[in-house]
Amino acid sequence: MVEDGWPKVNWHPRPCAASVVSMQNPTGITEILTVDDDPLVRASYRAYFAAESSFRLVGEAATGVEAVAIYGSLQPDVVLMDLQMPEMSGVEATREICLRWPRACVVAVTTFGTREYVVAALRAGAGGYLLKDLGGQQLAAGIRQAMRGDMPLSSSVRRELVAAIGAQGAPPPPPVLGLTAREVHVLDCLVGGQTNRQISQTMFVSEGSVKQYLASIGAKFGVSSRTQILVKAIRLHVVDPDGAALPGGHRSPGPPSISTVSLSGIDQDQNFAVAPRNSRMASLFPDGLRR
Repeated sequence: MVEDGWPKVNWHPRPCAASVVSMQNPTGITEILTVDDDPLVRASYRAYFAAESSFRLVGEAATGVEAVAIYGSLQPDVVLMDLQMPEMSGVEATREICLRWPRACVVAVTTFGTREYVVAALRAGAGGYLLKDLGGQQLAAGIRQAMRGDMPLSSSVRRELVAAIGAQGAPPPPPVLGLTAREVHVLDCLVGGQTNRQISQTMFVSEGSVKQYLASIGAKFGVSSRTQILVKAIRLHVVDPDGAALPGGHRSPGPPSISTVSLSGIDQDQNFAVAPRNSRMASLFPDGLRR
């Protein structure tokens, strides 16, 4: 069910099946299918991937209908899907691909970051949602994150998603969750958009310890990816998206939560800033191609 453009509490993101994807392509080179009705955008993709040794552009599609047919023939590792296209929209094509091939990894790459588009794409089965103001480094990081089974989201998309989920309301978490003070502190850092490296610096622990904390939290929540952990923590009111202490909650000593949910890096293992929205040089796509 969708209410006011946003999914109800029982909605769950669908991360890409990274382990299966890696088994499909043992060469280590990620095969990409790009889908966009604008030939100049497709040309931008073509030029970018031609210079990247870890990615191979194996196909292009200009419509959703073409995307479904070409995916069936090539079975690429990742599909980069525009949403506004003739004949069949990117949302419809994503739904069709994910229904026919449940292990497909589709990442929406679009200009539209409104709630209606975000929810429609994720509900259709998209394993990530990126905006076209991103640079090449951010695109590569987002693809790798999707391949790992996490869900890459541009910073503004994640901010809206977190705020909407926090506004839905949910009962407080049952005491059987058994989160430790350190695990709650990790969640505080996660809702602030910190990478594993930044969390380790904030908490004065190793990155390996941070990963162990996240694995433990995920096991208690019954989820696996960072985005799923973040969504569930907010739904259960374990953390507040605005960074305020929750009634009855416990936090370990340390810096306060960051009040603005952000992505300091799409890839959790890299530390770079998301390209400014109006930065011409930082964007993979030239001005005027973001539609």
